Amino acid sequence: SSATGDFAFSAESGTVWMYESSWYDSGNIVPDQVTPASDELPLVDGTASAGISTSYSRGDHVHPQQLTYDNDITATKFIKTGGTNQQILLANGDTTTIDSKISRTYSSGAGGYIRLCVFPIGTSTGTPYIQFQYLLWY
Repeated sequence: SSATGDFAFSAESGTVWMYESSWYDSGNIVPDQVTPASDELPLVDGTASAGISTSYSRGDHVHPQQLTYDNDITATKFIKTGGTNQQILLANGDTTTIDSKISRTYSSGAGGYIRLCVFPIGTSTGTPYIQFQYLLWY
């Protein structure tokens, strides 16, 4: 006879059947049918794929960091030691301030221009300025 709390594994459904006042399919998978966690290391081939493996990874798994370079790289971080939050790191490892590259000033006496950025001498950029004009309504 069956008692409350009894359970049975169904080979037909692959699920666990439980008994309370009658037998019912709990929907839980039979333990030997559960796919084990994978012991494989995450792939590092640079190509994303959903894959078809039926194994799963543990919650504390770690993906390796994959970095590729076209040429020699000497910087290991984007934050330069001793730098400030007002500086930007240049490709050659130097730092500069944002203000030295972008003007935030407006001078109406100088024709009403706002300088957006600095271009090297000899660079053909057209006119790198936006002019604001005052319109008077009568």
